[in-house]
Amino acid sequence: MRQIPAFFYLYQYYALPEEFASAEVFLAAARRKPTMTLLHLRETACVAPYFIEEDCELVRLRIEKPDRIRPLEVSLLTAEEYAAQLTKITAEKCISCWYHDHPIGKDKRDDRAKEMTLDGLCLLHTESEKPYTLIDAADGFWSDLLQAEDAVRKPLFDGNLTEAADALSVIYARHFACAAQTIFAVNRSIGQRYLMFGALSPEARVVSRYVISRAPREVTEYWLLFDHLPRGLSRYIPIPGYDLLQYPPTVEFSASDSLAKRWKLTVYTPPAAGGVQATRETYRWLCAVLGEDLLYTRAAELEIEVSSDYAHHRSVREFAAALRAEGGFFFRYAIAREFSRPVELLLPPGDRGSRIAPERMSTVTPSLSIELTGRMFSGLLSRVVDDWRIPVCTLTLTLDDPGKRRQQSALICGELVIDLQRDGLIALLDIAQTEDKLYLNFFATAGGETIEALRDLAPEFAEMSPTLTVRTHKETAVMQLNYTLDLIHRVINRQEVAYAT
Repeated sequence: MRQIPAFFYLYQYYALPEEFASAEVFLAAARRKPTMTLLHLRETACVAPYFIEEDCELVRLRIEKPDRIRPLEVSLLTAEEYAAQLTKITAEKCISCWYHDHPIGKDKRDDRAKEMTLDGLCLLHTESEKPYTLIDAADGFWSDLLQAEDAVRKPLFDGNLTEAADALSVIYARHFACAAQTIFAVNRSIGQRYLMFGALSPEARVVSRYVISRAPREVTEYWLLFDHLPRGLSRYIPIPGYDLLQYPPTVEFSASDSLAKRWKLTVYTPPAAGGVQATRETYRWLCAVLGEDLLYTRAAELEIEVSSDYAHHRSVREFAAALRAEGGFFFRYAIAREFSRPVELLLPPGDRGSRIAPERMSTVTPSLSIELTGRMFSGLLSRVVDDWRIPVCTLTLTLDDPGKRRQQSALICGELVIDLQRDGLIALLDIAQTEDKLYLNFFATAGGETIEALRDLAPEFAEMSPTLTVRTHKETAVMQLNYTLDLIHRVINRQEVAYAT
């Protein structure tokens, strides 16, 4: 095994040509003459930063983005050397792994050479039992729906929308522990069938949005999918003993001082009995009357209060009139687009005890915008992580160079995160930026695969002192994001274990 200088460029590895004394000299040459012949270090049956000599090949490459060159050092081995070391490591590491006795497909799980590094790191195959992942759950939901689609289609065409929605809920509950936080609605018009996911909490909406992103063509060719309950398509159907059409809720509202063209909205609803959830039914009614997209984009604050004195407040028509006056209804399509646009969020007190308003960036659920550093977690996160078995992660990057901050933020929040989401590896919760820190909070949708994908991008983050915090139902681990994912500290059952940095 020998060490050689190399560089990482657009997700690929190349050896640094011997005629260049350093990466800086090579970079200067690449700016002058972008097309050159290079030795491509291919990850065919190996994992970076270890490569097999026989698999490398000469290629002609045009370097159009020299700023994306990341210098590093890699190890080069013969195929025989690599196989010998890998055999020794897998004999020690793989024997207790669930996948060792339960291979999944001929091409997906049986090639350990593409998954186990020569450092003995394999995030994909370290489980004693099969892990729960959002990718498997989402794909399983759509597969079951296609097999039992008549249970939804028939009541839909018979006009029994409640029965169709209940059938969807049953299928969804097979795969998601957050099913109780997700409600469904279906409807149809000429030539269109609508399938709508509603969420009773921000984190449940992130899950449903991710599920929609995994919908196969066989579904999208037939159903028009929404990650919210739009006005006019989601019908409110009263449940026995609680009819909000006959006794409609009332409202009080005022313009928000902090957010332009948004409102503080309080909804007063009649009491319910017999186990009926008044707030849940009122939220369904609001979605049918106003549309969930309007609630998210126009209500800076929304509170539902159960009150026997509910009738002595303002009609919801008055709130609708205020929205109409500012173009709320006339620009519904623009509002729908805004529904998925960034909103401002605040980070909790940082290391210096300050609260800094970050740049306007991307977020779906501000309630989960926290820096996970092993401290106590909120009940909200406990439900997601402990009850739903979904790992929550934070990638923290330090932006030391003021001249590079905007460029670094644009690259990470744009191309890198988008590529990871496109591969189905991240359900992004939010991105926030302070003066010198960038925080990415996300669901690890594929467990070890998500973290492994981030590890593979370590050269992109190397100059930003990246740390990755992973909170699972078993532990919280903070690690330095590099090829070996060195642990900084770990919290197991609320007992912290310190590691040397």
